Amino acid sequence: TDSAEPSLYPHKIVIISQSKRIMSHSGSGSLVMEALMGTILFSDYQGSNVYRVALPDGNFGWISASGIIRLDPKEEIQKSTSKKFYETALSFNNTTHFEGGMTKYGTSMEGIVYVSALINGVKLPRNLHEQIRSGESIETIYDDDSGLLLYDKLVNGDLVFFGEEEEGAVTISDVGIIAGYGQVIYVRRSSSSIGIIRLDENITLRNSVVGVRRLFDN
Repeated sequence: TDSAEPSLYPHKIVIISQSKRIMSHSGSGSLVMEALMGTILFSDYQGSNVYRVALPDGNFGWISASGIIRLDPKEEIQKSTSKKFYETALSFNNTTHFEGGMTKYGTSMEGIVYVSALINGVKLPRNLHEQIRSGESIETIYDDDSGLLLYDKLVNGDLVFFGEEEEGAVTISDVGIIAGYGQVIYVRRSSSSIGIIRLDENITLRNSVVGVRRLFDN
């Protein structure tokens, strides 16, 4: 919808649900298209729990008022909390893994990080090597006896980056999102979908943590 001129519309609409149906009429009508999480639309009219939105072809469609954020045309989304970010990311659990994807029809972990942060008020790069430089660096502390990562300072929503560190150089392979003590939203290399796994039951993965970043306050 880049063709829409924001100054011509009183409302900016951000889709925060997994998807929204755009219909041809405000009451009953046919499906025009589907707008997925993170889509930005511009509206020229607000009715009873519906908005009329501009479409890429110059026509208009209608969406319901649920599952959206309504803003002024030049207003940015207010920064949310780590809890909201984590809950948004969790909505992608069991989604099909698709390299480079960022929707309910197929997503990568970096795609989940990107779109979940976006609708919670933080704009991030799309790739891992830039995401690991975003937010606040959280110190990783390891147990003296076992050498395993401790979770005392990690909270839901923290980004955990996996890879290898050799001779001062870090190679990043994956990212996960902390989802409770010892758990992380992640996609196993052998899996076809996003899931929640326990790091304390996967020593190899736990030992491959190369960095933790925090995007939101609690």
